[in-house]
Amino acid sequence: MYLGRYFQGDILPVTVQCTNAAGTPTVPDNPPAIDFRGSSGQILQAQMPVLDRYSVTGLFSYPLRVNASFPAGRYSATVFYKAGTHNGLDVHDFEVVSGGDSDGAIVTQYYWQRPEATYLVQQTEAENILLKRNPSV
Repeated sequence: MYLGRYFQGDILPVTVQCTNAAGTPTVPDNPPAIDFRGSSGQILQAQMPVLDRYSVTGLFSYPLRVNASFPAGRYSATVFYKAGTHNGLDVHDFEVVSGGDSDGAIVTQYYWQRPEATYLVQQTEAENILLKRNPSV
């Protein structure tokens, strides 16, 4: 399944519905493993957390922050899981395009005036604090 195009700093949710051999949603034996690969090989491997265990059976989602490990190019996310005797496999493709910032968008900003200078304090989606001195407004 093609997931679309993303910039660095975006969050890419990769979701999978685990099923048994009959195609019925089921809880797998272990959390699904997800493997991200690009043209240079494996980039990241992780286990997927459950999305909503009380409302939907066997639904898992991995929120990938597209950071500097994912330069512009095409990638695949392969999800593996085992439910009883059934081995599940889902393959998702996505593309990272030029632009964006690996820290994500600015989510909060404060204009701070001090006697020695004027500052702009910003917080990114990656929870980094940026301090910019004497911004021109």
